[in-house]
Amino acid sequence: MKTNTLLPALFAAVSFTAPLLVHGQGAPGGGRPATATAAIPRAAAGRITGTVTEAATGKPISYATVSVLD
Repeated sequence: MKTNTLLPALFAAVSFTAPLLVHGQGAPGGGRPATATAAIPRAAAGRITGTVTEAATGKPISYATVSVLD
């Protein structure tokens, strides 16, 4: 390629590939991705109760959070 055609070709290549690279740089997520069905509340089918305790002492852990995934 000649020098006068190399610069526009390089510019075109960067212009078309840059959006693809930027799109893949999403924020880090935790847990499962949100879906359309996650927004619909489900009817309660039961109840889970209990106490989260520390293994070494057996004392309850304050403000422990437990998640149950379907």
